[in-house]
Amino acid sequence: MTTIRTTLPRTRKTTVRPDSPLIPFVIQREGEEAAPDNLRLTPLGGSRYRLRYADEDPRDRDLRGVLWARCAFSEVDDEGRPMGRPQWRMMHPLRQRGCMQMLRCQICAGPARTPLGWIFLAGPGTVDPNNEPVLTNQPPVCPEHARTAAELCPHLTAEPMVLLARSAPLYGVNGASATASATETCRSWSAPTGRSRTAIR
Repeated sequence: MTTIRTTLPRTRKTTVRPDSPLIPFVIQREGEEAAPDNLRLTPLGGSRYRLRYADEDPRDRDLRGVLWARCAFSEVDDEGRPMGRPQWRMMHPLRQRGCMQMLRCQICAGPARTPLGWIFLAGPGTVDPNNEPVLTNQPPVCPEHARTAAELCPHLTAEPMVLLARSAPLYGVNGASATASATETCRSWSAPTGRSRTAIR
């Protein structure tokens, strides 16, 4: 992995203006609230259970069978981009998952691969580039939007770490792990959450 530290000029402080002209594709929008709580426990035999939605469909789980939080979708504009006021510190679970699985740009959702690999950005203390593989739940950025992402993302500072990865396989999921006993009911469960992680090499 190639790690480059660079200082990018800043046009804002640590809080993004609500009237920003460009809103990253992965950012959750106002009105994209968590779906109703309709979780169920399905007995698998013995004392094992599987957490599921009562009306679950294939989109609720990733390729490895992990249950993901449901989140509503806002309306889209003529270019297919989500509309609504941005919730800057929240990523939409399904859009983030899609960008991570397909290694798409978190700003424009376009291809993020460059001739040298993928560009990832990290804030202070979030990754140790000397400890490979580097893990992140931030989707890559395309070259056109690397500077834009650094300026828009609240978790970055005036000196984001820029990581150029030759390889970025999916590694796992950040989220809540759940265990239950036969006496527990679904009412004690909160909705699952998750963010795809990738290993940067």
